[in-house]
Amino acid sequence: MSDPKPRPSRVLSVVFSLVLVLVSLVIGAAAAEMALRLKNSSMNTYDIEMWRYAKELKVKSDDPKLDFDHVKSKSAVLQKVAIRLNEWGLRGAAVEPLPANGRRILFLGGSIALGWGVPEEKTVEARLEDGLRTRGVGAGVERGRRQLQRGSVRLAVHA
Repeated sequence: MSDPKPRPSRVLSVVFSLVLVLVSLVIGAAAAEMALRLKNSSMNTYDIEMWRYAKELKVKSDDPKLDFDHVKSKSAVLQKVAIRLNEWGLRGAAVEPLPANGRRILFLGGSIALGWGVPEEKTVEARLEDGLRTRGVGAGVERGRRQLQRGSVRLAVHA
């Protein structure tokens, strides 16, 4: 007649197999995590950077026509580029007072107007501002990203 109780060596064998499977899964997951971290350390993952941008520099707008507003006077490093927002929530340094009879050029639009992935001094707006100043034209150029419900305004001038 067979013994209804399992033998201790059989139980140990099953426990050992389960522990071995669990340890193998943990080691495999750790190796995969390290491989992904190594791969991603040398590159920027666009989706992650956009998520960070949304979390760090944007808030839901009170205006129903706008999706979001930038957080005023805040900065973050995104895609290895410093993005600093001024007191108006636009990219760049603090807004300087407008001189008498002065004009301010305001770029509004998408990621190109913001200068996504580009150092601040190399954005289209910074180059325009430098070009105007070398020609003796005193103009403040502000840059920002605002998505309107129906399209995007690309350039606006106001006194």
